[in-house]
Amino acid sequence: MRVLATLVAIAMISMACGSTTPSGPPHAAPAASSPPGSVVTAPPSPDSSCGSGPAASAPGPYPIVSIPAASIRSVQLPSTFYQAHRLAQSGPLVVFDEVGYGDVTGKLGRSIFLVDLATGTESIIATAADGDAAWMPDISGQRVIWLELRYQGRFTFTGAITWRLMGLDLATKTVHEIDHGVNRRLEGPSAVSPTIQVDGDTVAYSVEDPGPGRPFGWKLILRSWTTGRIVRTIPTSRSIYSLALDNGNVAYSEGLVDTPLSFKYSTRLMLSTTTHPTPQEVAPDAFEVAMDGGRLTWTNDRTASQDRIGTAEHPRTYTASTKDLTPVPISAPPDLKIERGASYPAVSGDEVAWIDNQDTPSHPDPKVTHVVVWNATSATAVQVEPTGGAALVGLGAGWLGWYDDSESDIYVRGVPLASLASSCP
Repeated sequence: MRVLATLVAIAMISMACGSTTPSGPPHAAPAASSPPGSVVTAPPSPDSSCGSGPAASAPGPYPIVSIPAASIRSVQLPSTFYQAHRLAQSGPLVVFDEVGYGDVTGKLGRSIFLVDLATGTESIIATAADGDAAWMPDISGQRVIWLELRYQGRFTFTGAITWRLMGLDLATKTVHEIDHGVNRRLEGPSAVSPTIQVDGDTVAYSVEDPGPGRPFGWKLILRSWTTGRIVRTIPTSRSIYSLALDNGNVAYSEGLVDTPLSFKYSTRLMLSTTTHPTPQEVAPDAFEVAMDGGRLTWTNDRTASQDRIGTAEHPRTYTASTKDLTPVPISAPPDLKIERGASYPAVSGDEVAWIDNQDTPSHPDPKVTHVVVWNATSATAVQVEPTGGAALVGLGAGWLGWYDDSESDIYVRGVPLASLASSCP
């Protein structure tokens, strides 16, 4: 049974927040290890995806919406695929990379993969040359970006990082280099690679930019895909943890750096808009960030951020409209008994999704991780089933997707969000 990616999603208790190691996953909930508490039955609750009908009650924190098996699109990955690292989605198109760079075979972690849920196909769309890693893909429409990088200590993941930011137009099959550089500043045993995002014609990425009073500062560059012209630059005060881009607006989380332990703490969520380019703080203690259609979502974990623990402790999903920036918690408060925390947030317009980590042995599918979707109109979250064992989640242009390696075979699965409406009682 392949459990590695699932463990990535739930076993961050041994991982450092903001770790600079190449296989370090996003800020994820602690593993379910304590005995279950008393069963909490969520009352039936309406969801806008379901019209006005109630969803089913559940042993966990959220009402359940069950998707008919016939509505789920599943694409099996080849047996040679090892473990997904990051996932991004635009409609039925899902891009992801692979953990394992630096293995003795020299094959893992060097390619970018594409699954088309609408056609049921899987393909490799890029492989880094000279044994370099292919990392951190993002997608917007038909445009895909990723990093190709190499550590100075190639198999120890130490020292400087030499990187290239690449772009692929799926419609024309053309590949071009967007930028390149060498990151030399160490945040532990190694430097940190750029954070990257693409939205429409704009590519956003970070380059090292230390200055007086900001020794771990970065500069965010917004560049036109079509012309290559730099549209805007944004200096940051602290080291960047996560980045999001939406219609020229940029959200990012940044934090101070504990270099001996190689993690970020005292993090905060910042926002720079086209009308107010000077970054403003939205919320403290933020880690992963996503933004689309004027809606922000992020992982908040005050304990991990303020106590400099370096591990996920009480991660919870928050959201805010970019119009009023009022933070609203939308996942259940972690009690570390039944609800262990929320990880990997994704957003598309009025919908926010995340991987929810639970300890619910009375659930029909008692796997630890499940996909939860929240809708802004109804302000209601529902647990989507069957998604037990999901390790990564994506949203985009009316589609929900997730990565599942909880069984012997590995799948990327997904449904049109409209299927949730037809699944309601």
